[in-house]
Amino acid sequence: MNTTEPSPPSSHYVIRIMSVGILIALATVLITRGTSALPTWIRAIGLGAENGDILATKLTIAILLFLIGSIAVLGRRGATVSVISATLLAFSGVAEFTATLSANGAPDVMSTAIQLLAASAIFIIRILQPKSSAAKTPISSSSILAVLGCLILSSVVSANLSPLNTATKLTKSIPGTISVHTFEPDDWPQQTLLETGLLEHVPALGTLARIGGPTIVVFYRQNCGMCHDVFKEDIPQDTEANIIAIEVPPGKNVELVETSLPEDIDCLNCTRLALPEGPLWLIETPLVVSIANDTVQCIANPRDEDLRRSCIADTVVLATDQANSVPLPSEDQQLPSR
Repeated sequence: MNTTEPSPPSSHYVIRIMSVGILIALATVLITRGTSALPTWIRAIGLGAENGDILATKLTIAILLFLIGSIAVLGRRGATVSVISATLLAFSGVAEFTATLSANGAPDVMSTAIQLLAASAIFIIRILQPKSSAAKTPISSSSILAVLGCLILSSVVSANLSPLNTATKLTKSIPGTISVHTFEPDDWPQQTLLETGLLEHVPALGTLARIGGPTIVVFYRQNCGMCHDVFKEDIPQDTEANIIAIEVPPGKNVELVETSLPEDIDCLNCTRLALPEGPLWLIETPLVVSIANDTVQCIANPRDEDLRRSCIADTVVLATDQANSVPLPSEDQQLPSR
């Protein structure tokens, strides 16, 4: 009498192979492209943390590596991990779409579609594969140890990775000939972010400002000495306020004058964004914008040093009060219009 447990059909391996391939592809994209490949809703979780984008990228890579290892070592039980992976991908895709949409931004349709299509492929393969007639056996202690080993190994590997901090590449370049865009920041106080027109160029700003609470936005140029001074002297390094630095890139075919200034700003707790490359952006830098309750509260141009510091200080106080569970101010108690 043959008592050998029947082998599962070859189709039972398809879901595991496909899942591992998809997860490896996602991990590779994160490792090679860096923080810009991280979904906006995950980046928002690390708001205010020092090097939050990089830490969130490392954590995501660790999760992907753990799922890959678990699928590989659990045999047929790895199919269950594949379904869990598909569920996480589906959740991430929906979260990415709704996060920007809820902030009146333009959802990243490409990122959402890739995640949902990957999840759908795994679900479909799982549904279509024939059921195994083999009796289920309790999970062995060796399998548990193997999964724990995967957890430790994935944590060690991700901790020693150095993903590129490419968050300023979050927005896309504009092809074609050079164009000129002019902002009118003097009109922004008491306007919503949607009304300012900023979300058309930096859609992630709406989500990050809404999730992060009272927000200080600084538009800067790399070759702007005063911009570097603002981050060093005026922006507090330890604050409850959400700090977003938006780089203003040079226009297409415009060469920057050589400078001894650092290539990057000194702001570890900043969330980095950038205006799209290509156009010539007519905006004075450094420009400080305070945002609360999805509305611009005050703006300060480079010439208004006192106003800039007052704007920043008021936003810090509002953020601290909110963090300490002080009731949010009513409309007539919001920051004064500057």
